[in-house]
Amino acid sequence: MINILVALNAEAKSIRQVLKLRALQDSAPWRCYVNDRYRLIVTGTGSLNMAMATSWLYGAYGAASLWVNIGSAGHKTAEVGSVVIANKIEDGKSGQTWFIPILVNGISPGTICTVERAEVECSDLNFYDMEASGFIQAALRVTERERIHSIKIVSDNAIERSDDLDELRLMEIIEAATETVLTRLQQIFDSLGLGVDKTMPKSKTSREGFNLGKLRRISSAQEHRWRELKRRWSAVGWSIDSLRQTLDSHKSTTDFLDWMESELLSKPISLERKP
Repeated sequence: MINILVALNAEAKSIRQVLKLRALQDSAPWRCYVNDRYRLIVTGTGSLNMAMATSWLYGAYGAASLWVNIGSAGHKTAEVGSVVIANKIEDGKSGQTWFIPILVNGISPGTICTVERAEVECSDLNFYDMEASGFIQAALRVTERERIHSIKIVSDNAIERSDDLDELRLMEIIEAATETVLTRLQQIFDSLGLGVDKTMPKSKTSREGFNLGKLRRISSAQEHRWRELKRRWSAVGWSIDSLRQTLDSHKSTTDFLDWMESELLSKPISLERKP
């Protein structure tokens, strides 16, 4: 299952129509729409609403293959309707930052800066929204960071100002970009090689690397953990083969797997795209 979190109904309408999602009747206080592959929730504007809805979604339905925040963003010079995938999210108030793996070729990544109100003096270095930092803070509590993504559609710039943006115009912008957004979402899923959602294809690019079971005596639980950590390691663009040398420096398999998990949680992710 892929969870999509969108702040406004105007941003969600085209997406839920294309995906043919049906409304859930028991999702109060949120509006939630589903099919057998996707779950979309309309959170309301603001970082706090997004964080609360993300936590509620996990509490109500548990784990998901992907958690994706889709919505609009402003930029000084980017073309209205263009699509950006966040490789970095900043909280404009606290200054806290989070890095996200680059999983998709063919599109320029960008920094999303979350602010409390529409930004008047935009920098040409950032895209500005009101939800992404709340989303990633809440999502990181329930899943791994490579499963968390933010896809934004430019809704305003220095020429087409946010003051002139009404609901109808926003819906037009989102509708025109929906196909691109959903294509990128599918590419992200493919790049992860998740294999847990049988309705979607597995990645053809995941690397097997070395066989831990041939080098160490491992339990079935350790084998399962190794396969999941190896998938995550590959998903963020790190070499599986490089782990072979590190393995020799750990006396026990558990220590080695603990080290891998610690690296995935703390090590900065390269902002270079995969070849």
